Amino acid sequence: MRRRVVALSGLALALPFFAAFGDPVNQIVAFGDSLTDTGNASIATLGAQPGAGYAYRTIPGLPFQVGEFTNPPEAGGPSGLWIDQFAAKAGLPDPQPFLAPGSGTNFAVAGADTGSNGIGYVSDQVGIYVGGKSSVPSTSLYSFWAGANDIIGGNNPVTAADNLEANIATLAGEGGKYFLWFNVPLLGDTPRGQASGDALALNAASLAFDTEWAHDIQSLDHSHPGIVVVGVNVEALFSSILSDPGRYGLNPGSTPPGGNANDYLFSFDGLHPTSEGDLLIADLAYSDFEAAIQPASGGTVPEPASAGLAILGLCGCLAARLRRNSRRVGLEAKDRG
Repeated sequence: MRRRVVALSGLALALPFFAAFGDPVNQIVAFGDSLTDTGNASIATLGAQPGAGYAYRTIPGLPFQVGEFTNPPEAGGPSGLWIDQFAAKAGLPDPQPFLAPGSGTNFAVAGADTGSNGIGYVSDQVGIYVGGKSSVPSTSLYSFWAGANDIIGGNNPVTAADNLEANIATLAGEGGKYFLWFNVPLLGDTPRGQASGDALALNAASLAFDTEWAHDIQSLDHSHPGIVVVGVNVEALFSSILSDPGRYGLNPGSTPPGGNANDYLFSFDGLHPTSEGDLLIADLAYSDFEAAIQPASGGTVPEPASAGLAILGLCGCLAARLRRNSRRVGLEAKDRG
């Protein structure tokens, strides 16, 4: 694996920031889809999901291997989804699948939409969690990452974002205080999206979701004073990487057969991040949450990494547009000549 040459500001700390700032959070409770599911879908299918080529591991008490939608560990590289790596950075327990023996606090299910289907969509996940408790701890960090399946399935992206806002409002009303909410990358820019023939529509829906996501975070801040909702701008991160993957020590596209997944943002399926990509997501989430809770410690307030990435992403988009325009002018001149 080549050494990464880019690091987001404020990511390298000697101690987990939760410990450094008085332990405002002592566990993670996760909701979402395959981007966060560390084994629920796999357990429900007795190990059949996610299938060949993905990472599998042993969970004590289960007679089969449990998989998650990322690549198996490569020598010298990271392992696991973003949530596994985020928990390690934060010095918090890695939330285990809810369906695992002992009932962990990761409720995410691969394939889940937002809203409810009475089984495992995100609103159902929240309902299971709230229904099993007399109160919602204010010392838990609640993470939400979903919406991609709604978009891929042709559902209304604005409604999808609003569904998640309602889930956060439910937990806030029950006592929850700390939240991580991830937006969606431009799905048309993923290798699978590019190959689908629907890249423009996927990107338009992704942008609609992300616009509503930003609005909903502001609404939650106003309607629930005192809670901390940290928006993690995955769209800006991925746009920055895709505009110049070499800057991050990565190759464009998805991991090819026999390729080293540490060198790519996307796994072989062209949609899910590699563990290397998840490392960058975990770094971003860690930095953003640190920036959000640091005022409570009396320190200075650093700019969230997502804000800086949004600027980088805008610059990247402008540069890409200029390059496209230059190519278009050249082609038109050639046609006329």
